[in-house]
Amino acid sequence: VSPFECARALETLGVHFSAFSSYQVTGFTLQTLTHHLPRALELLHHFFLSPSFPEEELEKEKKVALAEQIQARQEPHGLLSEAVRIFLFPGQRFQIAPEGDEHSIPAITRDDLIRWYEKYFALSRCCMCVISDKPMEEIVRLIEEWQEDFPRDAEGPLNYPPLPELKEPRVFGVHMPVNQVFVQKVGWGILRKDKYFNASRIWNYVLGGGFFASRLFK
Repeated sequence: VSPFECARALETLGVHFSAFSSYQVTGFTLQTLTHHLPRALELLHHFFLSPSFPEEELEKEKKVALAEQIQARQEPHGLLSEAVRIFLFPGQRFQIAPEGDEHSIPAITRDDLIRWYEKYFALSRCCMCVISDKPMEEIVRLIEEWQEDFPRDAEGPLNYPPLPELKEPRVFGVHMPVNQVFVQKVGWGILRKDKYFNASRIWNYVLGGGFFASRLFK
């Protein structure tokens, strides 16, 4: 099935399908009318278990990713994010943005995608969240049947390097010919299980941070 055929099938049902990734998470979202859910899951089943990773599509996505990297470096916020990563994660994999950089993106091959898929795509490393007007028992049964033949166990554990310790204040600067100054203060936050976690969130709101947009629209 070609990418065009996949897109056409989703469009026919009015399904919105998207993907996202971060340093430690890869996710997929699907939005559809309730009565289209069984058919939408059929299509998703095909996407997940029979990916072809066409070489030409990979090259297109690599060009898009590289263009986004160039654009980000032309904007102060993009340079600031890069400087923060270099400061917080010196010499670690997290120093590179989740989408890669000008060195890693061109080096990705179709074989790399296949190896990643075979190593990491498994139910033992997934969770699924559903919002629906259907009874949850029916949704759970539908999802369990849908993922019955998915790979169960992934290869080996996920290993993340320990975070470097910040022992003293540091200033990290980047020169850019713009008539503005952008300042960002960063550091390790506290764990969610810490007894002061909620107090720190309130403090963050007082300073103007947090979920400000949601406060505007509630």
